[in-house]
Amino acid sequence: MTALQVRERLRLNLGTLSRTLMTGHVSTGSTPGKDEALALATKDDVRRTTEANAGTALDLVEELLVDAAAPLDLRVVTEEINAIFGCGVLKPGLLYRKNDPASGFPYLPAAAILEYAAFFYRMGGQSTAGDVDVAAWAIWAIDLRGHLFADGCGKTATLVSGLILARAGLTIPLYTSRDAYYAAPYAMSGAMSWRAWRAYFISITG
Repeated sequence: MTALQVRERLRLNLGTLSRTLMTGHVSTGSTPGKDEALALATKDDVRRTTEANAGTALDLVEELLVDAAAPLDLRVVTEEINAIFGCGVLKPGLLYRKNDPASGFPYLPAAAILEYAAFFYRMGGQSTAGDVDVAAWAIWAIDLRGHLFADGCGKTATLVSGLILARAGLTIPLYTSRDAYYAAPYAMSGAMSWRAWRAYFISITG
């Protein structure tokens, strides 16, 4: 995929998966106290700001594709992308999630986030597994299971995963349904599992 094709595919995926980009809605039900972290009051303001931030984050992805052979620091890139998405949407100084998830949500407790994030950054950056596995793990770690950040986990995961694939010369999958994306980890047994998510991700990746 060319850089322009990567940008367009990621833009489409953000539009499919992000309710904030679709409607200006910021999901606060999964994490108690999240509404207090928001810096904007209206959905229109949130949507416009998120659209602008998405453009800036996609610019960064394009820059990182210029020299795809250069080492990729997962921590730096992931934190920078998330910070871009949070700019103007969250109050200043917020990055990683500090509150436990609400009952019924499968995310890690807040106390485990920094250790888990460090493990992902270290092992993902050094992994000898295929790039598809690392890209799948990026979504699992950042969004589906870890839910690392105060906001923007899905958008951040989408771009980081896509960047990993694009730098390896692989095709970024086109997500056609938000519901299918979030149902995929439960497809094998009804319980959330990495195996189910990995199988789904591989199946939609060219």
